[in-house]
Amino acid sequence: MTKTSIFFVILLSIVTGKTPAQVTPEALLYRNVEQQDSIETHELEEKLRPLREQEQMMYNEICSDAEIARSKAAKKQIYVLKIKYCEKMSPLQIDAISQSLSIIKSLFPDYRKFTDVQNEIFKLQQTGIIISADLSCYDAVDKYASALSGAYKYWVGKF
Repeated sequence: MTKTSIFFVILLSIVTGKTPAQVTPEALLYRNVEQQDSIETHELEEKLRPLREQEQMMYNEICSDAEIARSKAAKKQIYVLKIKYCEKMSPLQIDAISQSLSIIKSLFPDYRKFTDVQNEIFKLQQTGIIISADLSCYDAVDKYASALSGAYKYWVGKF
């Protein structure tokens, strides 16, 4: 990040009341994954709808062996579609998480500068509030941990 963009992030975070971790490019990474997820999920649901109806036939009280076979085939097709969906989305999610880590690591000094700026503002306002130098860093690490907890979001169990 350039000095101008760092200044912009700090200024934007002060104006919006958000921490720098909430207004960095890393937040945009996840937004892109979410947008692609929304598109892919919509397409998946359209493909799954008729297959789910076929699958439900197996749960009728009276059904022939052919209906049971069609229902099992539909269940397998559903599984294959979910696997394809996960194969598309997993690399995007993993890429976003690894880029996020790189961004967070590179911005730690800037987060500390942001806290120093906040402390200077509080001194000028004579509020008596002093913020820990690493507070913004903790917020960034917390956001990364939250993103990391979604690393297996695109996983389908065994058939």
